[in-house]
Amino acid sequence: MSLMSSGFWFSFLAINISLAYAVYPQALLGRLSVAPVAYLAIGAYATTYFTTRGGSFFTGLAVGIAISTVIGAILSAVAGHLRSHFFVAATLGAVMIVQQAAFSLTPLTNGYLGVTSPADLIQWWHVWLLAILCMAGAASLRHSVLDGVWRAVGADDRIASALGISTSRAVFTAGTVSAVIATIAGGLYGHLLPFFDPNAFGLLLILVLAAGIVVGGVVGWYGPVIGAVIMTGLPELLRDFGAWRDSSIGLILIACILFLPRGLSDRAGIVKLWNDFTHMLARRKRA
Repeated sequence: MSLMSSGFWFSFLAINISLAYAVYPQALLGRLSVAPVAYLAIGAYATTYFTTRGGSFFTGLAVGIAISTVIGAILSAVAGHLRSHFFVAATLGAVMIVQQAAFSLTPLTNGYLGVTSPADLIQWWHVWLLAILCMAGAASLRHSVLDGVWRAVGADDRIASALGISTSRAVFTAGTVSAVIATIAGGLYGHLLPFFDPNAFGLLLILVLAAGIVVGGVVGWYGPVIGAVIMTGLPELLRDFGAWRDSSIGLILIACILFLPRGLSDRAGIVKLWNDFTHMLARRKRA
């Protein structure tokens, strides 16, 4: 059955929107992080560990948030000074460590055999409540002091430091927000899926997450929504086109990097691209 017809796609879109907003704070800092995939896995495993043993979902969520926050603090301390592909590589290492731990800690995660989630514990509106709260939070953050601090650090660390902004504190705050959002999303995601194993938090999810934030951009607070909708919806729409379904993510990513490096939320960039295109057509007609 298609995800689109089953209704799971609708809930999965909300998870991807929340996950994109988990990347958003560090993207404002000029650092693309894939660590939210690790936090997503921690949230899924921590909550299902408790709920499958008769415990509370919220207890598991609290444990998961605590673990993710500690990992986020370590990442901020160790790799917070890095930028560009170096920071991406560091966060990718964190995802690989968490995934390998999920394979190895069999008493806690059931390893390769995976986890069967309790049915009907999480409903579609739970995941959309989180996504809406993330959107509302990002919209209200716009033009705030915290938003200004993150964007200043993202523009230039040294100038921000010269202005009295603590770069390490900004990185730590962004990492903590990222960890909390992604862990909550993971707790919901783990109970939406009837079954999951460590492979659910692998390369494909990392690519979709990274591509979504690049495609949507962070110029506007709505950028993560645009990226999540495209990266979730397009592969589903191209389900009947075989190899093109998987290639679509790469093609869109390359097109955005070449023509809209600040993402689809950059309205000025879109206007400039359109003007350049129309001028090119006009020159060809005159020729």
